[in-house]
Amino acid sequence: MKQLKKNRNVILRILDIFVIGASYYIAEIIVDNKFYMTDELNKTMMTTIIIAIIIYIGTLHFFKTYKNITRYENGNDYMVYVLACLISYIIITLIGIFFDINIADQRVNMVAALIIVTTIIGYRVTLRLILTEWPYQSNQNQKQNQDKKNVLIIGARRSCKDIN
Repeated sequence: MKQLKKNRNVILRILDIFVIGASYYIAEIIVDNKFYMTDELNKTMMTTIIIAIIIYIGTLHFFKTYKNITRYENGNDYMVYVLACLISYIIITLIGIFFDINIADQRVNMVAALIIVTTIIGYRVTLRLILTEWPYQSNQNQKQNQDKKNVLIIGARRSCKDIN
């Protein structure tokens, strides 16, 4: 748990990259309703994923989502994630329209953007719960142990008084 707290920003970036890559493959499966991909489609997806990772991570970094301490996020921060993902989706769509780059079509980009934003918010809420609940439970266990020690000490003192 200490490693999670220490390396939180690196872990968040790695999780974001994984989510973006997986979301595009899942979106392609949902839109085309096929579980297999040809070599050409695989190249298109890899190009799209590389561009998407650069744009999404850049946009999330621009909105300073990695500087926020996950433990103290609130509803406004989650709205920032939605806005950052919306802007990233628009940029990727505009790149697909204006430049001659072989990337996934707009439907795949839209479905992937929806998957990305819900997954990013979902796992950050989960991390927030873990980071806020874990110290609380740890403090509760320490308090219970201290209470047990106090009971034993009080019991020992009473026994000593009974002997005298």
